[in-house]
Amino acid sequence: MNTKIYKLSIVLLCALMTSCSQVSNSDTTLSCKSSEINCYRFSYDTIDKFKSSVYEHSNEWGLLNPENVLSAIYLDTLLTIENSGDAVKLIESNPKMIFSIGQHVESHNKPREWIFLSEQAFIRSWNSLKR
Repeated sequence: MNTKIYKLSIVLLCALMTSCSQVSNSDTTLSCKSSEINCYRFSYDTIDKFKSSVYEHSNEWGLLNPENVLSAIYLDTLLTIENSGDAVKLIESNPKMIFSIGQHVESHNKPREWIFLSEQAFIRSWNSLKR
């Protein structure tokens, strides 16, 4: 009887360990529906509102002053991006395009996650995110 309980305990323990070590697809996918991700931290209504929201975010999180990068921000209406990877690459090479990407994503009904990823690259361009 004890060996049956022992074997059952081992089987249950293995099943528990296996289920705990698996990561579901939803855990690895970026989603603005998650309360842990703020996909609306910057305003893209106007350049002035955008700059103000960046300053507020910078102050709130104790980041470096974004004044240098914000002085170069402008709107490029001829921008075309096909996916979030394109947007991030553009920001990594040209951070002043962040407002243009935000405007493009909003006006073309692209996923808001594209903006979030671009903003992360934008913030890294003037402030280290290492904590």
